[in-house]
Amino acid sequence: TVFLYRGQVLSRTAHRITVSQEGLDFLKAKYKNIYVDAIADMYGADDLSNLGAEVLSQIPMEQEDIVLFSFLLNDFFVKRPDKESRVFTNLTSLKREYRRFLLMDGRPIIATDLVNSQLVFAIPVVERHIAKHPDRFNVKQHGDMDMYRDYAQDGKLYEAVAAFSEDYLDFNDRRKYKDHFYEHTYFSKESKRKSRIKDAFYMLFPLFAEVMADIKKADHAQFSIQLQRMEASVMIDCVLKQLMDMGICVLSLHDSIVVSNEEDAQTAERLITEVMKDVHNVSVKFKRESGAAEAEESAECKISRVMDAMKTFSPSFDAKKWQKRQLKKLNARRNKEEERAAMTTYSGNAIKFKDGIIYPKSRKVKYAGNSKIYQYSRKKIAELLMVSSPTKSPEKN
Repeated sequence: TVFLYRGQVLSRTAHRITVSQEGLDFLKAKYKNIYVDAIADMYGADDLSNLGAEVLSQIPMEQEDIVLFSFLLNDFFVKRPDKESRVFTNLTSLKREYRRFLLMDGRPIIATDLVNSQLVFAIPVVERHIAKHPDRFNVKQHGDMDMYRDYAQDGKLYEAVAAFSEDYLDFNDRRKYKDHFYEHTYFSKESKRKSRIKDAFYMLFPLFAEVMADIKKADHAQFSIQLQRMEASVMIDCVLKQLMDMGICVLSLHDSIVVSNEEDAQTAERLITEVMKDVHNVSVKFKRESGAAEAEESAECKISRVMDAMKTFSPSFDAKKWQKRQLKKLNARRNKEEERAAMTTYSGNAIKFKDGIIYPKSRKVKYAGNSKIYQYSRKKIAELLMVSSPTKSPEKN
């Protein structure tokens, strides 16, 4: 009953979230549809919640845009499958890149969440399991829990595991590395299958790994379920509840709290810090995601930043060699992107050039005065498309 009431409060809060003019312009430019234009132009002046199905059926709405349209139509939902689960709303279902199109009380939304939240929520999950089954684990023989706690709280556990396994993080693949980390440790079935990430993690944190394996013994999904329940107990049952009681316009986004101004963001961070420290004895750090546009960090800057971080964990790390390898990979990727763009631009149509005709779709080239037709690699075709007067003589592939 309490949550049903609070669900109604969250629904009312959701109606204070609007789509910015940037978002409206994005939809109009993407669809170039008279019905989308009309909805965008009416938005804010008319109630679109009762818009007829016959109108919406005229919009070839892409799956990824449905939730963004739901904000336009004031069609908001709040669901909590059970009293210990996460809360699901339009905001939790919205494509990440589209959050910048949302305003709360007319201001860009601010999402504040924990650095490496799954890693820090795992600390009380593991410690509670040890306390519940003290006979299963010899805690005195292991000193790795404090080390795990330090790395997790500082937001440096991924780098520590990567350095220990000599599997250095690629500057542009941190998110991919995190996916692999969880795939091989937290969310995998317990097996004898080896991997560099898994072996390094189990060697660094043997007690933690032993407890995690015990939790997953009957069902390997149990560890992730307990992590989500720990997250919900902190972010929803404690923090979100208090913020709503204080009259603050707020929504949850799994491990994030979403507000509209700096003061409310600071209040949310204070409450999260208090409950994590007082209840779970865990210190936390925060990162912010704002709806306001931010300058994107260059790839070269990422290389330098990650290189410095890896040197911290491994003094023997060959920084110059790593930097050279990453820059080489960066240039190769950029060349591929240019080749792909060149191929896409011409859409497979026959292109005349100084020495003959190029057929991009089939990757064939016919040179003037030569009856043969040559078939080249995508890279060679892209090179011919990108230069105005290719001069190289034909080479049969």
